[in-house]
Amino acid sequence: MSKLKKLASDTALYGLSYFGGRLLNFLLTPYYTRYFTDQADYGVMTLIYAYITFLIIIFTYGLETGYFFFTNQKDANAKKVSDTAFSAHFISAIFFSILIILFSGNIKSLLPDYGNTQEFIVLAALILLFDTITTIPFAQLRKNNRPIRFAFLKFINILLNIAFNIFFLEIVPIIFKADTKSLGVGFVFISNVLSSLIMLWFLRKELKSFNFKIDLEVLKKLLKYSLPLLVLGLAGMINETIGRVMLDFRLPLDESERLKQIGIYSACFKLSIFMTLSIQAFRYAAEPFFFRELQKPEGKILYGKGFSWYVAILSFIFLVLSVWIDAIILVIGESYREAINTVPILIAANGFLGVFYYLSQWYKQTQKNMMGAWVSVFGAVLTILINYIFIPTYGYIASAWANFICYFAIAIVSLILGHKYWGFNFNTKKILVLLFSVIILYAAYVSIKSNVGILIEYLVKILLPILYLLLIMKLFKVSFKSLLDSRFITKK
Repeated sequence: MSKLKKLASDTALYGLSYFGGRLLNFLLTPYYTRYFTDQADYGVMTLIYAYITFLIIIFTYGLETGYFFFTNQKDANAKKVSDTAFSAHFISAIFFSILIILFSGNIKSLLPDYGNTQEFIVLAALILLFDTITTIPFAQLRKNNRPIRFAFLKFINILLNIAFNIFFLEIVPIIFKADTKSLGVGFVFISNVLSSLIMLWFLRKELKSFNFKIDLEVLKKLLKYSLPLLVLGLAGMINETIGRVMLDFRLPLDESERLKQIGIYSACFKLSIFMTLSIQAFRYAAEPFFFRELQKPEGKILYGKGFSWYVAILSFIFLVLSVWIDAIILVIGESYREAINTVPILIAANGFLGVFYYLSQWYKQTQKNMMGAWVSVFGAVLTILINYIFIPTYGYIASAWANFICYFAIAIVSLILGHKYWGFNFNTKKILVLLFSVIILYAAYVSIKSNVGILIEYLVKILLPILYLLLIMKLFKVSFKSLLDSRFITKK
């Protein structure tokens, strides 16, 4: 089996688990946007999850990537690295969680009043604790090339979360014959806590494989490699979540209206999930794959070939999602659909984020993680400035464009630095043709759709992605039949 065929196969497996699991989880979005008829409730929930997403970076502090790097070194003691990484996560997660719980009252005073804020903070600390403990066991499954086990556990976790949501939000009110809707947001967090806790039991076999032991010399190497990734991760989470947080502080509206705007924007933000899923599926497969294959002489050639295909696939996904967005928007509740114009911007933004993730190998392989971190910091500063300046005037539209500008900028900077410091080759002409073509086709759709009838519009929606697919086949010199066989990748 060829190298890129193996990567494609692993990506499909991880993609199936991640895409299927997140799609199941995504089904909660249409449910939530209909259950929480007051958009402010949904706004509170998404804000707390934005803080959780940010804090998980601090809890894990880049150790997962350090684990992949050092367990693939020829002279490394993989068992010692695994035990040290897991034990460090376990101890630090307990420490940080206790700290948050003890000072939950103080933390509450720093945030706008969301109602049961202190209880939400305690539940968030428990979610962070359990998710951090499972990080290295899940990484071990990826390293050991066990995507099916990985997929199974991820599915179970999400199914548990959905089941608990249904139980608390639908069944509990029937059992107790009471209106518990005011407790809805709290029930969502309790469901997450319980599903994450039970996942520890499902991972008991993996957890038993670790010895609770820290080698200080190994820990020192792990931290030296990983801590710059903490900076990178924090900057990345700022880029992803700060828009929703800053809407809460910069919108010139009363608190209730601010939360409603956040809820509406967050619901539409979720619709970019299909691009995010594709990127994350690739990351799950690619990180252990490239750490292994880039140590070999042909590694960079493989990497360069993969890049053109990666851009082609992301561009195709953008075009399909963007021309069909008026159908996709029906997924969420009607009262949340007013931010539909932000969705194509967010899909494109996530596409460039995917490019940045692909290009991240240059600093990971050359151990210039701090330089990679500064690229993300540059993006974070850009995001904060755009949001701060433009939110009071343009609201969540400013946040969407801030995401796009940030991810576009860091992708370009990373491409330049990667070529300079690592020197991998890629087909610039092919990539530019792909990008300009998808822009032209989408612009054509936008200009046509308001001037034609519904039948012609739907015909255009079908034809444009087909045209782009034909362009991809022509550029890569493949037939439709060979497009279905991943062996063609290594021939071109």
